[in-house]
Amino acid sequence: MLFRVAGTGLDIGSKKIKLARVKKAKKGLELMDFASMPTPNGVIEHGKIIAPIELGKAISQLVKEMGWKGQKVISALSGQEIFFDNFILPRMNRRESRKAALYQSASFLPFPLDEAAFDIFFLREIDNSEGRKREVFFAAAQGLQVEHLKKVCTLAGLRLTVVEVPALALNRLWNSNNEKDLTVFLNIGYSYACFSVFQQQKLLFQRSFASFLEGMIDILGDNILLEEADMTENLQLQELMEEFLARVKQTLSLLQRQEREKIIGQIFLCGGGARLKGLAGYLSMMLNVIVSTLNLPATLALPPSFDQYRQELSCDFPVAIGLASRGVLG
Repeated sequence: MLFRVAGTGLDIGSKKIKLARVKKAKKGLELMDFASMPTPNGVIEHGKIIAPIELGKAISQLVKEMGWKGQKVISALSGQEIFFDNFILPRMNRRESRKAALYQSASFLPFPLDEAAFDIFFLREIDNSEGRKREVFFAAAQGLQVEHLKKVCTLAGLRLTVVEVPALALNRLWNSNNEKDLTVFLNIGYSYACFSVFQQQKLLFQRSFASFLEGMIDILGDNILLEEADMTENLQLQELMEEFLARVKQTLSLLQRQEREKIIGQIFLCGGGARLKGLAGYLSMMLNVIVSTLNLPATLALPPSFDQYRQELSCDFPVAIGLASRGVLG
């Protein structure tokens, strides 16, 4: 495979927009640069882009400052806007497989099939007594949201080449590749948290639910430093965290019913909410599972001047970095 020189990732959140650029290095990747800006008010609603023109123009200022105008970019829609499943299909060519997968998706897509923007990925070949089959990963989003994202990137001065699932971007760099244990990412954003479960490269399970971060900021104010906040000192915060914990437990229960014989190796926290003081320890104790905040992978080199931003990069930029890495690794 020919490696590209560099890749750029764009992660648009409800509260913060992140850009990252990586290049191929001797022992993996190197972070070339990164940038962020607050998400303008009124452009994202419930994870959906509702004002692409305003959003694109706002991002264009950041792109101009970074000198990245005209760069190819890989981006993603929010986790709750993407729907996926794994299908076992008869072995067919790609065109026929796409049609068959789309037909099967009618049972769970919340919008008409003719409004779906989708793709499939071949996972493995299966030969058994039932014949020659193939396991296929299917991912879809509403076409209008994809068109909005394209418009945002065009107005921002970027060339959108791929729209990816955020969880796949995380898994690209952070999966342990343990054959037996499941790897779980809990990406805690401003409005929503996304709980994604992988077995090696295979996305088995994903659920989105309300985050605690928006409520916490409503209680403590926009200037809160999550690294210094104490969830035990405020009754409202305690209630907020108990509600969030209940949603995580409910999601774990659904996972365990679906994947009965598989063991969770570890839950990795990322997103703005991962900054909350003591969160990993609290969840680990209450869930009886190892929970830790995501660290930058050993395969990602940082220039010395970026060391001071390591925590911000670990919490806020994993998706953007993972997206950018696809631009290099393919």
